[in-house]
Amino acid sequence: MVDILYSLIDFICIFILQVILYRVKIHPFFKGNTKIKDKAFIRFITITTFFCLSDAFWGSMASHQFAVKVETFKTLTLITYTLLALAPYQWFFYVQIYSGNYSRKNKILNFVYLIPFFVNFILLLVNIWNPILYRIERNLVIYPGPHRILILLIPVLYYAFTVIQLVVLAIETEDKELKHNYLILSLYTITIIAFTLLEYFLNDGPFAALGFMISAFAVYIFNTSREKEKLLIHSHEAENLLKLETNELVLSTVANQFIILLVFNMKGGAPSKIKGTELYENSINQISDPRMIFPEMLKRFVTPEYLEEMLIFANKSSVAQRLEGSNAISKDFLSKDEGWCRAMWFRLKDDDDGKLESAIFGVRVIDKDKKREVEYQEKLKRALKNQNEIFGEMLRMQSNGMLATDMQNEILMINETAAKIFGFSTPENVTSIDDIFLKTESENKDEIRSKLHKIKMNGGKYAFQFSVTDINGNPIHYIAESKLTHLSNGSKVILTSFADITKNKKMEQDLVILSETDALTGINNRGSGERKIEYLLSTGKTGMFGILDADKFKSINDNYGHVVGDRVIIRIAESLRKTFRDRDIIMRLGGDEFAVFAVGITEEKDAKLCIQRFFESIDDIQIPEMGEKKISVSLGVVLCTEIETKSFDDYYQMADRAMYVSKKYDGNHFEFCKNIEE
Repeated sequence: MVDILYSLIDFICIFILQVILYRVKIHPFFKGNTKIKDKAFIRFITITTFFCLSDAFWGSMASHQFAVKVETFKTLTLITYTLLALAPYQWFFYVQIYSGNYSRKNKILNFVYLIPFFVNFILLLVNIWNPILYRIERNLVIYPGPHRILILLIPVLYYAFTVIQLVVLAIETEDKELKHNYLILSLYTITIIAFTLLEYFLNDGPFAALGFMISAFAVYIFNTSREKEKLLIHSHEAENLLKLETNELVLSTVANQFIILLVFNMKGGAPSKIKGTELYENSINQISDPRMIFPEMLKRFVTPEYLEEMLIFANKSSVAQRLEGSNAISKDFLSKDEGWCRAMWFRLKDDDDGKLESAIFGVRVIDKDKKREVEYQEKLKRALKNQNEIFGEMLRMQSNGMLATDMQNEILMINETAAKIFGFSTPENVTSIDDIFLKTESENKDEIRSKLHKIKMNGGKYAFQFSVTDINGNPIHYIAESKLTHLSNGSKVILTSFADITKNKKMEQDLVILSETDALTGINNRGSGERKIEYLLSTGKTGMFGILDADKFKSINDNYGHVVGDRVIIRIAESLRKTFRDRDIIMRLGGDEFAVFAVGITEEKDAKLCIQRFFESIDDIQIPEMGEKKISVSLGVVLCTEIETKSFDDYYQMADRAMYVSKKYDGNHFEFCKNIEE
């Protein structure tokens, strides 16, 4: 019975070794690989497979399961012991290649490596006539000879030398990855030694076969896992490079429309140049004080009549205040060399407290458009002397849309360009100012109507922006300027001009996306997310606010690396996107911490249903490198219903306290701040 079990274990080892051999040959990390170390590993598996096969038949014969001649049994025993000696040599050969000590050109040394195996084989041949190692009786019982230990000595010699060499290499190398690899291989070799010794001292067990199978399996898993780790690292580096190239592409596209583009750090220091004129380069070379480079460049660039207001506009100390609640501001001025220009400040990045950390200052030439506008204004001014001249001049000015309305909002005149802007084929099809307002798309229509009414009462002018949808469904953005004008006959009219700013709007949107989006997850960063939530609260929107972070995130980074940590953060962000609606605000606060504001959810039962959907999405996350380990989050929730008496900061602190209470529990868990306070 023992011998049958012996053979059965051998056949199990053969099956596992064949599976490993098949996986090695088809695995993408090995398939088509001509590296000599991989070929050596395949030969090791092949030899050990033949050993297990021979050992299995040897066990079956020894158990007398079928009748065989004693010569057949002796031949099989010789083959088994030969393979038992050949396998250690092949393992030794594999380690030599892996450690870089093998050279095809050094044929003498490679022959020396084979001498112990040849000695072992010669001893086995001598044993046929002089049983110094073992002898076999006719009843197929094997008895040890006086020098049987020599069968063990030579294989162990290969293994021992391999272990010593790997330990020495691990001590000498300064490369942490190589040191780790050498120590792992030495442990595998010690495992084979242990099983070989058990084979020698306990004749009734297939321990050598088990040792070969375990080591081959461990090396395969080790090699493939290391290759996967490298692949993930390269993938992560490629993703970061793609993000960098994308940001550079956006800046490059924007830079083509500017003659000057500078990045300012609000904490101080000279600006970083993305694009600059020769005048700016000369200012850098001639001015020693970094603080004076920018003002000096403006003095040389801007005409005297616009210099004072441009110095005020370009003063970075007040930019944060002027950009508050906005992503861009602009100012037109006249330059000495380029004619009319437009200076602009763009919000680039906020710090963790939501304060402006860096901004872009740009100057673009608008001389052609501005001259046309000035020329038009001059012509219009002259035409105001006579009402008929006004209408004739407006009809001739086809570059911009023009509209004239009386004090009762009745349309006096609209030119063909303006009619086409609002989707009418001819000016005659436009009958009422309401026809135009129905076509426009703007978040502040009521404010625009109110401002236009004030112009009628008090005079002055008012500029505003809106968009319309063309026949293809694409938005076209316009800027309009309305002004109260007195005609020569004493009548009053509101004159409005329309100019297409779609290209400018697209450029501003690119910069906004760059400054408001978290680079890793693609959701709102902290600054933009908080501004949006504060705006919703200020407009009377109620809802559910929550703060969450990943449980034991530091251990994930420590155990699996930052590449896996980044994947966890990305998958949590994806779960937030799936759970919440487009109108809800989700943002990454930093690290593994996120926040969400779900508009309109003010009842605990609705909040619990929403949170449960989110937790189900978190449970579905699978990170291959983490195996069966699940990701869980801790969530603190507060219902924002007292918006008249509480600010965003109040709700933030309440949700933060609830989150830290939630972290006391294992798995996905949430706590309402209300329950904590009670």
